[in-house]
Amino acid sequence: MQNRHILALHGFLGSGKDWYKVQTLTPRHQWITPDLFSPTSPIGDIDLASFNKLADRLISFIPDNTQPIFVGYSLGARVGLHVLERHPDRFKKFIFISGHPGLTDKNEKEQRRINDLVWKDKLETTPWTEFWNEWNGQDVFKADNDREFSRNGRDIDPKKLALGFTTLSLAQQENKEAVLAKHADKVLWVVGDKDQKFTNFAEDLKRKKILSGYERIFNSGHRVLFDQPSAVADLIDQVT
Repeated sequence: MQNRHILALHGFLGSGKDWYKVQTLTPRHQWITPDLFSPTSPIGDIDLASFNKLADRLISFIPDNTQPIFVGYSLGARVGLHVLERHPDRFKKFIFISGHPGLTDKNEKEQRRINDLVWKDKLETTPWTEFWNEWNGQDVFKADNDREFSRNGRDIDPKKLALGFTTLSLAQQENKEAVLAKHADKVLWVVGDKDQKFTNFAEDLKRKKILSGYERIFNSGHRVLFDQPSAVADLIDQVT
């Protein structure tokens, strides 16, 4: 095991602070945790204009002459797939937690685009607490251990988040199964064992022989880094 830089990217409505518990369990590593939607983040609208622009922008956070580990959760994993495609040799390993390889069905993409526009409208017209409670009540989070999980609206720039609902929507993401297959030796795919939807995605990648396998974290829902931070820390140590 070596001391390494870790570039970790949070999920939608998240922040770099989401990695705090995992960081405290891996103190020998140097963590880089950019915020996508913070009012004070150096990442701006131009960087959020597309997955590829954001993937390229993230490279600027990495010190020269280093080969970090990329760790992405949910949206962060989806962005990470574009980093893997465009900059595979810039990282030693990619850990994708609760990731989605991308939709292929045009009707599903259109439905997701419409759904994300509905969320964007709610963000722009609903008080934060009400918006957050509805977001947190989605089926994908119902298996999480902490059902009282909350976010402070002051940590979010609503204009950046609204932009994210369009430019970083799953509807805008090309399917990256071919990218995963090409670079499978660099990828560790991770899901929570109680997150059936995303476990099914992982099983599908395994069935298609895109990935040889995946890590299933015990007693965890979708928000693996919050439910089982020690397990995430162990995975990071295993690949460094």
